[in-house]
Amino acid sequence: MAVLLLIVSISLVAPAIIIVVLGLRGSPLNTHPICRRCNFDLVGLESPANCPECGSDLGLVRAIRTGAHHRLPVVIALGLGLLLTALVIGGGSCRVLLRDVDWNTLKPDALLESQAMGPGTPNAAIIAELARRLEAGSLSAERTQRLVQHALGHQADPTQPWIRGWGIIIEVARRQGSLAAAEWDAYLGNAFPVEVTRRATLVSSDADGQINADRMWNVQVGVQLGPARLGGSGAMQYQVSIELLEITAEGKELPRSFAGPATLDASPGAPIAFSMWDHNVTGSTPPMMLTRWRITSRELSKGTQAVWEVDATPGQP
Repeated sequence: MAVLLLIVSISLVAPAIIIVVLGLRGSPLNTHPICRRCNFDLVGLESPANCPECGSDLGLVRAIRTGAHHRLPVVIALGLGLLLTALVIGGGSCRVLLRDVDWNTLKPDALLESQAMGPGTPNAAIIAELARRLEAGSLSAERTQRLVQHALGHQADPTQPWIRGWGIIIEVARRQGSLAAAEWDAYLGNAFPVEVTRRATLVSSDADGQINADRMWNVQVGVQLGPARLGGSGAMQYQVSIELLEITAEGKELPRSFAGPATLDASPGAPIAFSMWDHNVTGSTPPMMLTRWRITSRELSKGTQAVWEVDATPGQP
């Protein structure tokens, strides 16, 4: 429909211009000789060499025209209205057609790289276009390496919002054999930000309204991994496992009611929550706790994995 309207608008431009020109030329009032420069009526003058009004040389070719004309305002207005209609229809049609154009596909590699790696948060569509070109093999090795290094740095910074296209760039580079083993290990190791939480509930009452040092608290410790900072391109599938290695309260080691490891499939952008410890402890206030975890992330298609340990103080949810 937009294409049809654009064709109609273009077809209206020429008639509109012709109508405006005819209106400006107007209708002839007489056949008197007229100075073309100043429109002075030369009737009654016998072959003057110069126009008595403006002094132009009347001997020049086309210096004199025949007849005075009266402009036609109605015709001019009609032509301008038709031209304005054509421009409005054509502008609206072009806007609709250009709205669907992905301008990133027309940008040179260097401009896309500059926009992707510049200050601020880049548009996800720019990263996606770079990933597409990388998969098509149209990016140079040097540019690919710069993008991979930037993507790894972006992934390792938890303050940066994750853009899935960065993960796709890393995964495509690995499939093409241009990613070092250490870079892949770093990618897996930074894929799951860790957040440990603690929920303490008082399960015994104080005697006579006095705070009792032997209060009983039910303490639940959980951990959330993610949202996963991965790409998930192609046939790549991920799993993550977590194991509670140690938990202490006020310097005293506590029994691990469930140590793990617990394993779940991972999807890009999705958080994974584990409830890893549930135990009763005593104290006048909820105890200060320290935990140590072992986390293993795996890419299933090629059997690679990264293992790392995290020390964390659970925060109160």
